[in-house]
Amino acid sequence: METWKNRDMIYDVVIGAVEEGNANPEVKTVFGEDSLCEKLYEEIYQTKEKLSQRLGKEGEEDADIEKIINNMFDICRIVGNKMYEYGKMDTSK
Repeated sequence: METWKNRDMIYDVVIGAVEEGNANPEVKTVFGEDSLCEKLYEEIYQTKEKLSQRLGKEGEEDADIEKIINNMFDICRIVGNKMYEYGKMDTSK
């Protein structure tokens, strides 16, 4: 299962869940300062805040909004993992 461990470690570094350089110095986060991902994430956060205000839940989390965001993160992890597997398969040919 070493491949899965590497795959998960790479994904966690890429999304910024763990610090760069811990296990593989070549792997970089896509959420660096002024990156497109950082800007998109900020837009998501601001939109979430506006929706919470409209729902009268200013300053607190709305369960449905959080569910949408968390499910999208789960989908991204599944897609990222599949891309890793296909990339590994492609390089072994």
